[in-house]
Amino acid sequence: MADRTTILECIYTAINETNEMLPAESRLEPQESEKVTGEEAKIDSLGFVTLLVAIEREVEAKTGGCPNLAEELTEADVELTTIGDIAGFISERT
Repeated sequence: MADRTTILECIYTAINETNEMLPAESRLEPQESEKVTGEEAKIDSLGFVTLLVAIEREVEAKTGGCPNLAEELTEADVELTTIGDIAGFISERT
């Protein structure tokens, strides 16, 4: 099981990579409270999927395993609103 600190580091790296592809007004802050879905989110659905793919890649590289986030979110009745929610989701499944 990967610890939450390691997972957050991976997520923050993924945020920085994703931000390079986003317009300035859509860029995310690397903090747990940053909204990634819902009305207050800065990114659209494409940005969210791009972020999830980057997170999977970073977590896999750093810890050796990561759940398929898009697939698990589709199958599970889970709502991930913030970066902290994503970190918790991953830490419970790795």
